[in-house]
Amino acid sequence: MTISRGRRIAAVLVALLMPAGSGHFVLGRWARGVAWGASMLVIYPLTLVWPVPAVMVVSFIALLSLVDVAVLPGNSSVEPPRVGRAALAVLAFTAVVAPLRYAERFLLVEPFVTPGDAMAPTLLTGDHFLVDHTVRTPAHGDIVAFRAQDLVFVSRIAAVGGDTVTIHPGEPPALNRSGASAAPCQPSPAHAQVVDVDCTVPNGAVFVLGDNFEHSLDSRHRGPIALSDVIGRAMAIHFSSEGFTVRWSRIGSRLDRGSPE
Repeated sequence: MTISRGRRIAAVLVALLMPAGSGHFVLGRWARGVAWGASMLVIYPLTLVWPVPAVMVVSFIALLSLVDVAVLPGNSSVEPPRVGRAALAVLAFTAVVAPLRYAERFLLVEPFVTPGDAMAPTLLTGDHFLVDHTVRTPAHGDIVAFRAQDLVFVSRIAAVGGDTVTIHPGEPPALNRSGASAAPCQPSPAHAQVVDVDCTVPNGAVFVLGDNFEHSLDSRHRGPIALSDVIGRAMAIHFSSEGFTVRWSRIGSRLDRGSPE
């Protein structure tokens, strides 16, 4: 049966706004829609192993699903459902798939955008990177995303609970893991210029520093970051742009463990 132009446009719009496979339900192609949606759910967890390739495959599947809706020929044995039934089918499909997609993002891997240049040159403004939520105990040198004042920031872990941190102007930070203790690390007054740091990180917290050491708002100002506020460990850059220019050379860069510069 021929698919009307209005039905085709509606299907494409639904495919653009709803999970992959939703547009097929407007055309009455239920099995095809379920197959597209299921493929997205199955492949996305692979970002834990192959972060950038898996994200590219998921994006490619979403694009192919949209193209499929736009060019799928009519089927003489399949009659497009009435508007009401199609709408209910799309809503039911979305009610199942959308929560699963969100669960994958918030429990496994979630994309973020670098908010500034505090982590330059490792992360630049306009870098889109993936964060692994499954890392429960981040370690020295890990780049982590964390929440502070209802915002998300990214920095590198310089010290963990029990470590003593010493920082003097113009010198790289020194870390003492021998058990020698100093006063507990505390936040500095708002907008205060931090001169010296000599403190011990409390248990259940981490001390973070930006790689762009001289231009970073980090634990020297905020104090230690509670592990409960750490979202996860940054894995890789999956997209990067400056204005309308794509920085191709940065795409695929792994964010491996290192030390603040």
